[in-house]
Amino acid sequence: MITRSFGEEVWMLSVNELFWSVGMVVGGAMMAVFGPRVKRRARLMVAASIGVGVLVIGLGVSTDFWVFSIAGLVICVLFQTLLVPAATVLQEQVEDSMRGRVFGFYGIVMSVSMPVSMIVFGPLADRFAVESVMVLAGVLLLGCLIGMLALGSARRSLATVDAAAA
Repeated sequence: MITRSFGEEVWMLSVNELFWSVGMVVGGAMMAVFGPRVKRRARLMVAASIGVGVLVIGLGVSTDFWVFSIAGLVICVLFQTLLVPAATVLQEQVEDSMRGRVFGFYGIVMSVSMPVSMIVFGPLADRFAVESVMVLAGVLLLGCLIGMLALGSARRSLATVDAAAA
């Protein structure tokens, strides 16, 4: 998307990768400092997911390289505020005898998601504007979240996770 939307200068690709990497490090550091104080982990994960969805849409509509890069940095901070509590919840909620299998499956899902997304979105980006694909991805994420939160059972499950941490 960088080369198609903003230019083919190598420094832009480097800055983009740097911002995303810094976002992951900053988010991880924030969770290391503040994570233990978080009592409503499910709410934090939902809020981070909503933020990611909105910012992914923002990536698609951004016409300024620096806005795009900063949005990427914030997305990566939000990824950490989503992934760290998710791992904590799994550690706390899954029985000891099942924990290895659950984390093994979790690892598979995390490892497979990037290549699968490239398989799905790569050809879409070749056929349609990359910006449109980004907007679609953000809208789909938000739609899935709204659909999930519309289910009473999902809301009760999230409330149970928050209650267990309190």
